[in-house]
Amino acid sequence: MLIYKKATPQELQKYRDDQVKNWKKEKDLQRLTESQVNQMMDLFLLFASQRTFTIRTKDVEAQNTLLRVNEESTLFQNVLSKMILIDDDLNFISFLKLYLQCIGEAQQEEQLQQLFTTMSQKGSINLEDLKRLAKELDHYHLKDEDLSEILKKLHKKILQDFIHRQ
Repeated sequence: MLIYKKATPQELQKYRDDQVKNWKKEKDLQRLTESQVNQMMDLFLLFASQRTFTIRTKDVEAQNTLLRVNEESTLFQNVLSKMILIDDDLNFISFLKLYLQCIGEAQQEEQLQQLFTTMSQKGSINLEDLKRLAKELDHYHLKDEDLSEILKKLHKKILQDFIHRQ
């Protein structure tokens, strides 16, 4: 069995400093705050090899099981789920991009739910509402089961509106 040496505190600090410089250069990551990046660095280092400072995505599933992550942490679970699907090892910048992707998906779902709630509370759904919903759905690239659920709810609401008008 090979035993790899752990990174020294100085090596860890140098890696952190280098990644902060690299993070600030990435346009699609600039909306993150330094505090968020530091939190994600701590999380990244839980899984990363201290020899290569990358995450072997093949090991993530086993580590996730061992950690027994709190089920309330759905964002973290989504990040882990996506990591498992990636074949290559992840460096910190790739990890941050994956994290941002998951945040975006969570925000889209929340915005769609708000839109649907607003439409449901109106008491009736008109053609403009349906056009707006179609535009929103096209923008979010939802899974088939999410679309199916939204369409079922919409169909039920439209049917109720029709019955009330009769």
